[in-house]
Amino acid sequence: MCKETQVLVIGGGIAGIVTATELAKQQIQVILVEESPYIGGKVAYQTQPISSLSNGEELRGFELVDKWLQKFNQYSVEVMLDHTVIGLYENRDVSVVHKEKITRIKAENIVIATGASEKPVVFNGWTLPGVMTLEAVQQFINRDFVRPGKRAVIYGVSSFTSGLVELFDKTGIKVEAILISGDDSSENLSFGSIPVFTVQEVTALSKENKVNSLAVALCNGQLFEIEVDFVCTDGGRNPVLETLSIFDCDIQYSAKLKSFVPSYDEKMETSIENVFVAGASAGLTSYDAILASAEIAATSIAEKSKANGGGGNE
Repeated sequence: MCKETQVLVIGGGIAGIVTATELAKQQIQVILVEESPYIGGKVAYQTQPISSLSNGEELRGFELVDKWLQKFNQYSVEVMLDHTVIGLYENRDVSVVHKEKITRIKAENIVIATGASEKPVVFNGWTLPGVMTLEAVQQFINRDFVRPGKRAVIYGVSSFTSGLVELFDKTGIKVEAILISGDDSSENLSFGSIPVFTVQEVTALSKENKVNSLAVALCNGQLFEIEVDFVCTDGGRNPVLETLSIFDCDIQYSAKLKSFVPSYDEKMETSIENVFVAGASAGLTSYDAILASAEIAATSIAEKSKANGGGGNE
C-alpha cells in the first residue's frame, strides 16, 4: 500500500499532536504515525501540575493532552496507530509497518517527534525486582492504580523529581531519602523535609528476591542502610534518536544535557532538508519549549509550502 501526504508526523505524543494540529489548522494534509495503540504519549499519565507553561496555566499532564486533543479532533488528520517507521526507500519514501503489513508513505515534509527515553541509573543490584524507573512508577500509579509500596527512595534528580515527590505524597508513599551521585551537586536542592544525600556507592539488598533495603556509602565516608519497599530511579532523559538516524540527520553531543541530540536550526529543520524535529526528541525538557518547538516546526513547514506555491488543501 502507498500513501501520499504533504506532511508526515512521526510520533503521537504531545509534540506530535501540537504539530499535526497546527498544520491541519492551515489546511495542510497530515498523516500522523504512532507506534503505540493510542496517542498522547507519556504525558497522558502524568497527574502532577506542569509549572513550566509561559501562559500561566497550571495544567496536569493529562489535562494538557486533553486540551490539545480537543483541538486536534476538530481537523481531519489521518492517524496510523500501532505503526512503526522501519526505514526509507531509495527515493526517501518512508516505510512503516503494522504487524506484517508494510505501508509506503510519500511525504513532502517530515516532522520527527519521537520523544525521549529514560536514562538508566546503574548501581549494585539495580536489576532487582522493586527497582523501577520514574515513568514505570508513574504508570503503575496513574494508569494501573497500583501503589508500588509505602516506603521509597528516589535515586537521581531531574526536572521531574518535584512532581514525583508530590505524586508520592498524594498516594501515601513516604520518601525516605533522595540520593544523587557524587558526580552531581546537592547544593540548593530542597524537597521539603526529605533528606538529600550525595552518594559514592549504593547497593540494593534483597529479601525473597526483591529489594528491601539500600546500603548507602556517602562521599564523606559515612555508611548507613535505608529500608524500602521500592526504589525509583530518575536518571533524566535521552532523546530517542533511532528515527533521526534512519533519516541520516546529524547528531551531536550536548555536554549540558549529557546526551546526544540532533542538530537543527531556528526553524526546527534538521541537517536534512525538509526533515524537522520537535519536542523532547530535540533535547528539550520543559513543556513550554516542547510546545513552542512543535508550533515553530508547523509554522516553518506552512511558510515553506506557501513559498513553493503548495498551500493547503481546500
